[in-house]
Amino acid sequence: MGIRSFFGIVPFRVRHGQELPYLDMRDAVPESPVKLTAGFLQEKPTELREKLQTFGFGLGAVPSDADTVIVSACDTDPAVTIQQHVFSLYPDTVARGLSLLQHIIQPKKIVLAIFPCQRKRAVSLAADLAEVAVIAPVYPNGFPQMLASMVKRLRSGVGTSMYVNAERLVAMTNAVETGAAPTTKLVSLSGSGFPQRKNVCVRVGQSVQSVLDSQSVDMAVVRKVVCGGLLTGSAIYQPAAIQVTSQTDGIAAQTEKELVRYESVPCFNCGKCTAVCPARLKVNHLARYAEYSRFDTCREYAIDSCIGCGLCSYVCPAHRPLLQLISFASDELKKGEAAV
Repeated sequence: MGIRSFFGIVPFRVRHGQELPYLDMRDAVPESPVKLTAGFLQEKPTELREKLQTFGFGLGAVPSDADTVIVSACDTDPAVTIQQHVFSLYPDTVARGLSLLQHIIQPKKIVLAIFPCQRKRAVSLAADLAEVAVIAPVYPNGFPQMLASMVKRLRSGVGTSMYVNAERLVAMTNAVETGAAPTTKLVSLSGSGFPQRKNVCVRVGQSVQSVLDSQSVDMAVVRKVVCGGLLTGSAIYQPAAIQVTSQTDGIAAQTEKELVRYESVPCFNCGKCTAVCPARLKVNHLARYAEYSRFDTCREYAIDSCIGCGLCSYVCPAHRPLLQLISFASDELKKGEAAV
């Protein structure tokens, strides 16, 4: 696994300015993967789960009534192409990953969710391992909640499901086969601040600023850096202080012409946010209650059903920060629950 040097405990910033402590560990000697097993299908499912747990995959919390596993090659943001990229580059590893899931979870069925352009590859890859569900390439169809709903409509006999994306499945398979914990992350780069849009492999834990520097981004013309997808990500003020994590799917460097500035102005009840919401929430009411810290009322308006797609903010003619308000209220409610 390689020798690691401990550099101390430093703050890791999460959204809304919160900070969590994390260990700064760096390689002193290059990693050399350790071969654990030549054939994971010969190992007991419980042992494989324990190994995946040590690598941080957390399959110990698989719902006991989960009868379907949805493996997604569909991305969750228009500016991100990570899952499609992984599915195209590592089809053999994805196929072995399907066998791994069947072995350790033993669901009634595995459904491989793909966009139409991936149909031919998916049908040949899945074979007897999984059923293929073709999903319309319309945002936000790639979200886990949307996929679960659509797969239930497209396939009979689907009850409770669990979700695994293609990148995570490949990382799980590699971890089991080599004994090496995942230390890199594929990240989609977008925005006119980058010389070109592309996917890059980034070391987990390195700063967003180092990614920008590696692509020769001119920070003099960049007005906003967004970590995450364009519709689902968060703007960051200090790229040097924010690290790439296993959840960082995209980084956008926006220039002046791309900026969308949100404003603290009153809602005039046009209804566009409510009309576009895939969860059918009354977004205009929900955002106002969040704005005035009426969090208990937010729960009455089903705030937990929000999937965080950001379409409401995108269509709002008043440029109100609807997604940010709802996310803020959701975080405050979770804090309250944790304090009880």
